[in-house]
Amino acid sequence: MALLNNILTQGTAQRFGWMLVHFVWQAAIVALVLAILLKLLRKSSANLRYIVACLALITMVLLPAVTMNLIPVDESYSPVEVAVTPTPAPVAVISTPVEIEPFAGTEIPVNIEIPAIETEVAAQIITASPAIPLKQRITQALEPNLP
Repeated sequence: MALLNNILTQGTAQRFGWMLVHFVWQAAIVALVLAILLKLLRKSSANLRYIVACLALITMVLLPAVTMNLIPVDESYSPVEVAVTPTPAPVAVISTPVEIEPFAGTEIPVNIEIPAIETEVAAQIITASPAIPLKQRITQALEPNLP
């Protein structure tokens, strides 16, 4: 077990995770190219189509190894869990005088002021923030799950 822990350092696990993510789109491109080539070569000999398919499979085997060596990873990276506390909604205080009509035979003061009532206001706060690029959003979503 100690050997496995030495081999799979945090940086290696992160690099391996990114390699798997990249292999999904790389393999899809290779498969698409293979499908197009096989469609174009449908009247060719079976040996030629077989060689093209084997080359596609070899490419799919080599792509992860090449990709893993090309991915730069920060070895000091350690995912930090951030506790997110929800912010309370803005509160509006409303105080209005209310007139109450007395019932027959009772003496109730005509002007009674009701104490302030707190109500939640769903306010939309629009802030001008720069748009986050797609690559950065994907990276932020995937990085904590890679190891």
